[in-house]
Amino acid sequence: MKRLLTTVALCLIAASAFAQAKSLRVINTTGCTVYYRVLANNTACPLGTFGTTIIAFPPGDVTYPSSSALGLPPELILNAAYAYPNPGCLSAVYQVGDPCTGLPLGPLGMYSAFSGCNVCRQHYIEWIPAAAPGGQARLLFYL
Repeated sequence: MKRLLTTVALCLIAASAFAQAKSLRVINTTGCTVYYRVLANNTACPLGTFGTTIIAFPPGDVTYPSSSALGLPPELILNAAYAYPNPGCLSAVYQVGDPCTGLPLGPLGMYSAFSGCNVCRQHYIEWIPAAAPGGQARLLFYL
C-alpha cells in the first residue's frame, strides 16, 4: 500500500509540474520584427482556448509576468504560440508549444517578412516549457 501511494503521489507531482507556465519570456535575436499569438488555458493541456491578438515584436527581449499582461484573463497557463511571417501576407502559420498540446517544441524553420511581404530573413522559432510549476516558458526567435 505504501508503494502504491508513493507511485500515485509521484505521478500527481509529475503531472502538475508538466506545462505549467504562468509567465512567458520572448527573445527575438533575428534582426526582423516577428509576429506571434500566445495561447493559454485554464489547465496545462490541451491546447489553449484563449489567444492574444497578433503581437508585433521587434528584435529584443520581453517578459510577460502573467496571462493578464498579455491581455488574457488572469491566472491562465501559457502553453503555445503561433508565429506568422507577416499577418498582412498570405503565408504559413508556425505553431510551437508544450508537448501535451500536440505541437512541437521546435526548432522550426520559418521566415519573417517586411510590411511589403518581402522576406526579411529565414530563422527559427522554439518553445521551451517552464522548468517548474508556475514558472516561465520561453519563446525564442533566432538565426
